[in-house]
Amino acid sequence: MKLAVKMTKKRWIALIVVIILIASIGGCYMQAANYKPALTATTAGKQELKSYLSTSGVVTNGTLDEYILPASTVVQSVNFEVGDTVKAGDVMVVFDNSDAQDDYKRAAIAYEKVRLQLDDAERQFFDTKEEIKELEEDIAWLKEKMDEWEDYSDPDSMAKYSNYYSRWESAKAKKETLENSIPSDESLKIQQLTYEEAKMTMDEAEEALAKLPANFTAQHDGVIESITVSKYGQAAKGQVAVTVRTTDTTTVDIRVGRFDINKIEEGQPAVITVANVDYEGSVAYINPIADAESYVKVQVKIDNPEGIIPGLDADVDILTYAAESVLALPSESVKTDRNGDYCYVLTPSPEDPSLYTPVRTYITTDHSSGTLIEVTDGLEEGQLVVTNPPANIDAIPVCTATLLS
Repeated sequence: MKLAVKMTKKRWIALIVVIILIASIGGCYMQAANYKPALTATTAGKQELKSYLSTSGVVTNGTLDEYILPASTVVQSVNFEVGDTVKAGDVMVVFDNSDAQDDYKRAAIAYEKVRLQLDDAERQFFDTKEEIKELEEDIAWLKEKMDEWEDYSDPDSMAKYSNYYSRWESAKAKKETLENSIPSDESLKIQQLTYEEAKMTMDEAEEALAKLPANFTAQHDGVIESITVSKYGQAAKGQVAVTVRTTDTTTVDIRVGRFDINKIEEGQPAVITVANVDYEGSVAYINPIADAESYVKVQVKIDNPEGIIPGLDADVDILTYAAESVLALPSESVKTDRNGDYCYVLTPSPEDPSLYTPVRTYITTDHSSGTLIEVTDGLEEGQLVVTNPPANIDAIPVCTATLLS
């Protein structure tokens, strides 16, 4: 009897433990069901944005300017010799582009003639069509008048009938003559093709002329180190015609790859850092020819180079884009997939304005800095955007938001 009582107590204890466990698990499930993850967000707004191309190079004093031929041409005159001193603006080599200019003029004249002929043919075509249409209306009206006065027993009626008949016959004959004079569709097509061919020839001649080099003018003060062209000689594309060792500049020579060279323009401001000291400068020269590795030589001039030792390494930040007020997002807010760039916009819940739904929103982006990306389409100023979307954000139906200042 005592053993049975002990067994009953154990069962009661076990039952109580099970109840406690069930209550604990249920509470956890309730907490999980009510849990709303907190995401950090920022308000999309207008901001100042600056983009830089950051690279490095070597400080040089007395840089070597190379004047490279972008196309083959004929040299008309060479105005200096090796060792001569030149000033910025001096014309060193004059090219004879007269043959290309004549070719372009001839092509332009031929094009204009063909254009005028085509315009005249098309004008005559439509004018004749319109005249034929008017004659058809006259012919129909004269036929009606003939029917009205066709009374052989009345001399007055016959006289009027004869007059309308004569005019009717004349209008028909004129209509037939005009119809025979209309150029065929094949004839107009040939003229159109002739026009297009003449335009293509003129465009090619203009393009060939545009590629020819302008006279080589010294960009800086300096001394001529080499001249590889001669008067009346043929100069080849890619040939280094003249080199000038400059005497008035301190620059940093850098190499820019093919993916970045289109961002660079002469005159762009730059910050040059040498031995932890910052100097202001600007892009002074862009080589028109890339090297064998598809890099382009660029020289950045240092405005106040006092104290800089040539040969030192330098970090260069070239300002490639600047805008005072553009719609921009933090870089970490923007993601990319095969459909394009996107961010997550927080849409307020209609039931509870403190809760949000993150919505993937595709946007169009443009310039970027190290921390900001410009948005040109797909986003409006004032919208809440998740700043650093977690990997599982697409599985989050509802969340709270912590707005960053």
